[in-house]
Amino acid sequence: MMTKLLALLLLLSSVCATSSCTSTASLGRLNLDENGVALHGYDPVSYHAKDGPARGTGRLTQTFDGAVYLFANEDNLTRFRRDPAYYAPLYGGWCAWAMVDGEKVDVDPKNFIVTPKGLFLFYKSFLIDTREKWLDGNPEELAAKADAMWEKLEADWAHEHPGEH
Repeated sequence: MMTKLLALLLLLSSVCATSSCTSTASLGRLNLDENGVALHGYDPVSYHAKDGPARGTGRLTQTFDGAVYLFANEDNLTRFRRDPAYYAPLYGGWCAWAMVDGEKVDVDPKNFIVTPKGLFLFYKSFLIDTREKWLDGNPEELAAKADAMWEKLEADWAHEHPGEH
């Protein structure tokens, strides 16, 4: 019993340390760095490639929906410009698993799933891998719940920030 309690306390402290125990309401709409860059600087199109995500460069950028995206090469930038909504991460780049509960949690940009629906990102630490939890559950049901929560958060944000988007 004591071991389980200790494990739970470690898990909670890990999540708090990672998210700085910041409330969802005080976080920005999108998961961006201090320069407005999404995906921790990774190229969004590269997630759809066989080799997986690659870092973008500051020389190749595109802004979409309030986020700056970096690209590894011209071809990826061109592909993104053709369909930015497809390549941009779901849920503003926040953790899909946490979004099921309406929480904005930062992600490990190398912990992801690409489906026909889009790019899902997940939090990961040495104690928890939310991508594995997602895959162990019912991904379609989880995505539907996360979609509903994201729509609510987007509506709340739009109400609190009229004229911005």
